[in-house]
Amino acid sequence: MKPDMVAPGAYINTTNIGASYNFTSGTSFAAPHVSGAAALLLQNNPELENHELKSLLTTTVKPVTNAYGKEFSIHESGSGRLDIESAYNAKLIISPTNFVINFSSDEKIIQKELQIKLLEKEIGKIDVKFEGPEFIKFENQIKENNLQTEFTISGEKFGQYEGKIFIIHEKIEYTIPIIIHYTEGSISAFEENEKLFFEINHPDKWSFTKITVTNSKNGNTETLTATPEKNPSMKVYENGQYWIEAKIISNGNTTDAFDLIKINTISEKSEVIELRNIPEKQIIIIISIIVIVGIVGLLIKR
Repeated sequence: MKPDMVAPGAYINTTNIGASYNFTSGTSFAAPHVSGAAALLLQNNPELENHELKSLLTTTVKPVTNAYGKEFSIHESGSGRLDIESAYNAKLIISPTNFVINFSSDEKIIQKELQIKLLEKEIGKIDVKFEGPEFIKFENQIKENNLQTEFTISGEKFGQYEGKIFIIHEKIEYTIPIIIHYTEGSISAFEENEKLFFEINHPDKWSFTKITVTNSKNGNTETLTATPEKNPSMKVYENGQYWIEAKIISNGNTTDAFDLIKINTISEKSEVIELRNIPEKQIIIIISIIVIVGIVGLLIKR
């Protein structure tokens, strides 16, 4: 889910070469607003860790609308627009700062937990509300300073939707954006002996599935295919979070399915160079260099 947030970056009256000022636009002028805000928060509380600083900045935002008052989508503006005053006065650090829900025809209830850390005093009263599709029921409760949520979907309005959880605490409103997938079919992944295995389900008979697995840490992707007669699997080399997207073909139609899996069972091993992640042209160059160095070494030795 990107961007995380937005900041002023259009028609900024800023310094220019030659001791003058100039109106300029771009992310190069939005980024300094966020950097300056982060510096103020660290000055106010030097003990903040990186993820805590990000939480304060991205959850205490204001909504962004166009000239007609229509709010921009999450993919356009993230959680919203930087609001340094709210971030400075905020007392809650919330994790995660956004998340994705993957509903399917055979999984219509999803539970998510938000961890809440209080910077000062006791947590006190918290109001929670959800804004999203009307066919999604939202329930929540606070337990041991954590917000436990449950989403239940009804009907068959398959597609991608957006929602937001709002947490109000001591007059500060915190925003948690949510991307919601509701798919007819589903894919589920599980890890065993450092391998990922996949299970595909669809209400109708399916004939073929293309699976893309993305390592969220470095963006590396791996693609594999599946049929009802072929159980797909792939080797995993490191711990982390993996995004899974499937294109399921059924009765000549293609539908999407999504899953996410966190792996923390891979044993630590000595680092090795994985040639599978290096482009073919670069592999040829590397092998050529090794061969040339070897030949030169033999000639010098003779």
